[in-house]
Amino acid sequence: MNRLPLILTFFLFILIQSTLDRIFPQIDRFFILPNLPIILLVYISLYSGPERGTIVGFMLGFFEDSLSSELMGINSLIKTALGFFLGISASKFVVSNRILQFTCIVLMTLLNDLSREFLKAMLETSIIHGFLDILTFIFLKSFPEAMINGLLALLLFPIFERFHVTTRECNGD
Repeated sequence: MNRLPLILTFFLFILIQSTLDRIFPQIDRFFILPNLPIILLVYISLYSGPERGTIVGFMLGFFEDSLSSELMGINSLIKTALGFFLGISASKFVVSNRILQFTCIVLMTLLNDLSREFLKAMLETSIIHGFLDILTFIFLKSFPEAMINGLLALLLFPIFERFHVTTRECNGD
């Protein structure tokens, strides 16, 4: 299998995400930026299963951790778990269904954001301290980001399929 499209997409998405976060650190106050690594993780997990979803999730999380000022390892842990569980559940569904893809992107974005804030709250480094903060975070940051990710994924998934970023693996191999 030619892995070049996957590797190029992986590094391109990490580069774009980290560049936007570093060059425009205040941009998220005015605009909701998509979470490109989550889009790639959902695509890989849906089409390649739990093994590759776990590996790509860990690598995406590791690069995000190394390029951010958040707690080291928090993104790796969350994205590894998300990649594994989505890869396991993908065998039960028709993954080429665009509605399912949109739903998976939205749910994984929400789970990613809420899991990160939950772990940060356990370590007392979160911005969320009460119920009102949770609602504000969900409705003003996480949910709009999830919708943008879902819509962007509807545009990117056909491109990924066209350039064979990954292929569905058989269970017997």
